Amino acid sequence: MGFKKSKFKIDRSKKGKEKRTFEGKEFDSLMELQFYRDFLLPLKNKGEIKNIILQPEYILQKKFYKYGKCVLPIKYVGDYEVEFSDGKTITYDVKGMPTVEAKIKRKMFDFQFPEKTLIWIALSIIDGGWIEYGELCKLRAKRKKEKRNNAEKKCL
Repeated sequence: MGFKKSKFKIDRSKKGKEKRTFEGKEFDSLMELQFYRDFLLPLKNKGEIKNIILQPEYILQKKFYKYGKCVLPIKYVGDYEVEFSDGKTITYDVKGMPTVEAKIKRKMFDFQFPEKTLIWIALSIIDGGWIEYGELCKLRAKRKKEKRNNAEKKCL
């Protein structure tokens, strides 16, 4: 076997935890650690960020009882809640490929907390680094279309 992984494919072994630990904080993935270290910390050191909360939790639906049983609440756990010096607060969630569940919870978050800003962020070397996931999808679609058009031109 070698090492333990959670149901979300996170390496729970001692070595895996060491890879995802920075300044005494343990991150769920290397990409989350990179976002914190390479994007958020430089802004905090410049004084642009006032406070960073790791793993902020939002209740999307409260728990309730039905048929004598407790139905657990539905929660959205972001990766970071960042309070900027200008007073603006943004919740960041580092995404590689969002699941169907994540997309549904995003809609619930936007409905439940219309005053809050949630940004899904991804790392794309081709596109210059950290980029909003929606923007990344548009750029990927554009590249795919250009590639298809170029292939069609070669066939003619």
